[in-house]
Amino acid sequence: MSFEDRTEAGRRLACRLADLAGTDAVVLGVTRGGVPVAAELARVLRLPIDVVVARRLADPFRPAVTIGAFAERGVCVTDQVALHDAGVGPAELAEIKRNVDLELVQQGQILRRGGQPLPLAGRTAVIVDDGVATGMTAIAGCRSARLGSAERVVLAVAVATVDAVAALCAEADEVVCVERPMALATLASWYADFPRATDEHIAAVLRSVAV
Repeated sequence: MSFEDRTEAGRRLACRLADLAGTDAVVLGVTRGGVPVAAELARVLRLPIDVVVARRLADPFRPAVTIGAFAERGVCVTDQVALHDAGVGPAELAEIKRNVDLELVQQGQILRRGGQPLPLAGRTAVIVDDGVATGMTAIAGCRSARLGSAERVVLAVAVATVDAVAALCAEADEVVCVERPMALATLASWYADFPRATDEHIAAVLRSVAV
């Protein structure tokens, strides 16, 4: 265990990103667990907060295995070897993507209470997550910010494996990570308090952050 809770993770990340305080950067919490971390980071650095709605794609026969990830703006990141091993072909993936894209739009509308995503054009987008195992969801979040015309993408994660950080460095202009273990058995093991993040909780967290 390294963090008391996601709020502490946000504070520790804020210490490492203090140079962004009061700038025109936008903090984007990766749904769902990244949002409480992002909220504390945004509060400390006095930055606006939004979400990047993302969804992990699991192997249908081995749910613990990640074979891809989706994010807003039509982003789809996949592991081709894992897709093949899972028996997910192009047609099935396309059908899954169509359904997930619609669900992501709907979830974004719920979390933003019908509002529009914050504009990213020409700004620094700080993508925040509570932890990264494979990195695919974080990569999807980074690519979504790029499609939103962010000038610079910073990825801030509480804990990620050494291999995941190496892969993420190819996607973000800067990667900030508090803990870098060689392996990540479970994300929950790094937090003393790690409740399941629901849409209702995330929406309440977003409403509580004032810049």
